[in-house]
Amino acid sequence: MCEAFVEIRQCLHQTIDLMQVLYGSGRGSGGGQGSGCCLKGPWLQDGAEKLEEDLWNLEYSAQKAVVIEQARIIWDLAVRRKIPTRWFTRTHRPVTVLLTAICERAGALTPRILNAEWGEDDFGRVTCTVGRLAWAPLRMADAREPGALLEALPGLFSVEGGCCVVCDWRLEERELCAARELMAESELSFVFPGDAGD
Repeated sequence: MCEAFVEIRQCLHQTIDLMQVLYGSGRGSGGGQGSGCCLKGPWLQDGAEKLEEDLWNLEYSAQKAVVIEQARIIWDLAVRRKIPTRWFTRTHRPVTVLLTAICERAGALTPRILNAEWGEDDFGRVTCTVGRLAWAPLRMADAREPGALLEALPGLFSVEGGCCVVCDWRLEERELCAARELMAESELSFVFPGDAGD
């Protein structure tokens, strides 16, 4: 298994910690570092202020539509159908993408948490969404470094019964060639922006 992959439950721990800090219930607890349970891999190291900036940037970018669509696809694959899914993020940090996806899926809009306007209903819906997501066969990986996807692909052969690879960017030529080769030789499938099948 590729070391870049982080189990969704680990991802959710830090995301919830940071969500609480953003909302205000955890201010002053380690400068937005939360419990520090996910210190390696793609996790945020520079606190809630940077995350807040990233969330606003994503909220008003064309990439927001990609996150919403991929959240829908991942929910169907990993949560509803229990298909092993690997979610690579390149355009934004995984914690930014995951928090946005959770809020969208729960119907608790990201600007409301950023403006400290969430209510009990919002938290209830988010908690329900996180609870269902926590048991999904989903792992996330940070692919912002050049070559990260290509390096991780060989490890996906070991996933029993195949899996779906979701990328939040249009694959580059080398990545696309590698993806096509793997799909021809295995049960892997790929979803990415611009893919004729998505």
